[in-house]
Amino acid sequence: MARTLLARLNSKDGRYHGMNEIFDIGNIIILAIAVIVFLKLRSVLGQRTGHERPPNEVTERFSKREQQPQKQTSDGDNVVPLPGASETPVQQPAPLEERELLEQGKSAIDRVAGRGTPVAEQLLKVLEVEKTFNAQEFLNGAKAAYEMIVVGFADGDRKVLQNLLSEDVFSGFSTALQERESRKERVETTFIGIDKAEIAGAIVGGGMIEVTVRIKSQVITTTRNVDGVIVEGDPAQVVENNDIWTFSRKIDAADPNWLLIATSSA
Repeated sequence: MARTLLARLNSKDGRYHGMNEIFDIGNIIILAIAVIVFLKLRSVLGQRTGHERPPNEVTERFSKREQQPQKQTSDGDNVVPLPGASETPVQQPAPLEERELLEQGKSAIDRVAGRGTPVAEQLLKVLEVEKTFNAQEFLNGAKAAYEMIVVGFADGDRKVLQNLLSEDVFSGFSTALQERESRKERVETTFIGIDKAEIAGAIVGGGMIEVTVRIKSQVITTTRNVDGVIVEGDPAQVVENNDIWTFSRKIDAADPNWLLIATSSA
């Protein structure tokens, strides 16, 4: 009986083939392919964790992002503000108020001319009509202009002189240069420095401001003829000059420069 049952299990045309049919090579290949396809789909589609946003919520957030107003640059390009960017422009520091400028101007006058002196009173009148006037800054500028004019005249530099002198003063300087050039003379000047500079007075009137400065300086000046012979001065001697120069400018003029309008020797 046992042999008969075994023969039926192993028969080719029997209705029941048992384990050999389950482990058929074709079935194994199909099963392997199915497992591989399942794993690929799982890795691509991912897994649901229970924390996914509903489809309508995702769509709503995307729509709001598209409707966000865009900034436009000067060249017409639209720029989306970056996350965390401030919508409030940075405010620049406000300029000094008139009262603060006035206090600074008064302090400068006290340092330059002394409080309550006649010169200080004159400079205060300048400050009344020219709110940005600073006596200390003016004096520093006057000293710089003095050196440029002295050296410019020695070198015959008309361009420098024309920018610093009024028409009348430039005309006088230009005439002196022409006479020197006609004699074929040249001037050699070494500017040693300014020993002292002080404001001697100020006048306000006729829409103009005039400030007079007394300057003590040291220079070495030598004049040579066409043959190089010294006709005036000594290259080894320092000469002390005491000059009184007056500078002027229009009240509230757009050009902040002052022009030399008068010169004299103390």
